[in-house]
Amino acid sequence: MVNIEKYQTVAIGETVESCEKTYKSYLKSNGIVSTDITTGETVSGTIEFIKDAVIDGNTCYFIKLSGIEGLYSVYVKDNIDVITKNIGDTVSIEYVPTEKEGVYTITSIK
Repeated sequence: MVNIEKYQTVAIGETVESCEKTYKSYLKSNGIVSTDITTGETVSGTIEFIKDAVIDGNTCYFIKLSGIEGLYSVYVKDNIDVITKNIGDTVSIEYVPTEKEGVYTITSIK
């Protein structure tokens, strides 16, 4: 398995499952994610702020929920549904922490 944005990030395994496990372990051990990537959390709320930015040629959305601390981010290439969200929408977000305190990566948004 090779990360297409960071070619140095590589994992191998005898099966797809073992390769995925090795890759997730690599991400955790190198501070790319701060917890086990398989154990995410869920938060629901109303979108107070949503902003897009282009980072290294990829569009990323940043979302702040009303009354909830933290900033949630997701790349459009990882979750196209984010482009349908607007201020005032009620959403349910599954996320994992990042290496930056108070910033979370969205794994699912509904």
